[in-house]
Amino acid sequence: MFFAKDILGCFRLVRAALLLVLVSFSVSCRKGDSAPASSSSNPAPSAAAVSPPAVAVSPGASPPAARGTTAASVDLTLSEGKAGPVQVGMEVDEVYNKVGRQSTKLADQFGEGFFEPVVEVYMTTDTTKPSLVADLVGETLGPHRIQRFTLGRIVVYDPRFKTEKGIGVGSTLGDLRRTYSVDDIGGLEDSPLSAGVRELGMSFALSYSPPAEWFKTHNQGLIPDSAKIEAVYLADPRRAP
Repeated sequence: MFFAKDILGCFRLVRAALLLVLVSFSVSCRKGDSAPASSSSNPAPSAAAVSPPAVAVSPGASPPAARGTTAASVDLTLSEGKAGPVQVGMEVDEVYNKVGRQSTKLADQFGEGFFEPVVEVYMTTDTTKPSLVADLVGETLGPHRIQRFTLGRIVVYDPRFKTEKGIGVGSTLGDLRRTYSVDDIGGLEDSPLSAGVRELGMSFALSYSPPAEWFKTHNQGLIPDSAKIEAVYLADPRRAP
C-alpha cells in the first residue's frame, strides 16, 4: 500500500518538474522573439549622416560645376589662343580648376596611327559631344626631368563660343568674310576645308565639299558664302602651322 503511494508521489514530482521545464522554455523563447537587436550590431546610417565627399578647389578658383554644365557667367569669348576659360599653354591641372575635373575627359585620338592624347571639355548638358578638345603637349622640366602637360591646339565645337565680333560655329563663310580678312582657304580631299584668319590666330573649318576644280586652282571664289563653320581651330604658336 505504502509502496504504491510512494510510486504515485514520485510520478507527480517528475510531472511537475517537466511542466516547470516546459514553462521556462516557453518564456525564454518569447523573450528571444521580442528582444531588441544586439547593441553590438552596426545601425544603418541615417540619410543625414551620409554625404558626398568634398571636392578640393584651389585657392581663388570657383567651385567646379557638375559635368556637362557651366555657369551662365562664364566668359565664352574666342580670342587668339583662348576659348573662354581655357587657353593654349595652360597646364591640365589649371583646366581642372577652371571648369571642374568632372567636366573633362582624357582621350586618345590616335592621329595617323600614333598615340595622340587630348583633353575633352564638356560645358553643355549634352555630354555626348565635347564643347572643345585640346591637344596635350608633354614637356620635360629641369635637371630632374619633371614631366608636365599643357594644352596645345584647341578645337571648339560649341556654338556659344564667339569672337568679339560674333563669329563662331554656326556662322557662315560669308559672315566671316564680311567681318574679317580671310587670308586663305585650304584643305585636302579627305579633310574639311578651313578658312584662315591670321589676325585672330584661328582657322574655321567649313562644312562644304568643294568642286574638283578647287583642288587645282584653290580659287576662294569657288567656295560660296553659304558654307557653314563647323569648328574653330585655335593655333598653338609653339608648333609649326
